[in-house]
Amino acid sequence: MADLRRAGVAFRVRWPWLRRIDPDRTWRSLPEHEERTVAAVFRAATLSVLGNGESTLFWLDNGLQGSSVRCIVQAVFAAVPKRRRHVSVAEALHGRAWVQHVTGPRTMRLLTDFIALSNIVEQVQLSPGLPDTFNWRLMADNQYSAALAYGAMFLGASRPLGAKLI
Repeated sequence: MADLRRAGVAFRVRWPWLRRIDPDRTWRSLPEHEERTVAAVFRAATLSVLGNGESTLFWLDNGLQGSSVRCIVQAVFAAVPKRRRHVSVAEALHGRAWVQHVTGPRTMRLLTDFIALSNIVEQVQLSPGLPDTFNWRLMADNQYSAALAYGAMFLGASRPLGAKLI
């Protein structure tokens, strides 16, 4: 039996996917309302391959060492205000602007993570004129699939005892 809530999420993940892989869509300039669950599935299932860094979000997308800054250095991410988290890699690296995004109390964990992030950022090489690409991790051809997005939401889930009998 299908879980309609998860099926809806799997289908709605298509919009952020299309927004990222096809910047010429006419509706791309419309305001975007980000659903928390849809964004989480999108970020878990995609990998950004950096080109010019203009489409990949510095703090949120899986573009640095196959992961996101959010996952690699959690203390630094927690010290970045929400309004600053949607900057592109190109914007963040220009003049080391990402450093100015980090605010709040300076703790030992924050400083340790900050140094780790600095070392990662030093290795990033952008390619002007070459757009970022997004790969769908769940498919061999790296393309979005609603069926696999739906199935992925059940990974690690177990059925309640007696569910088949019910």
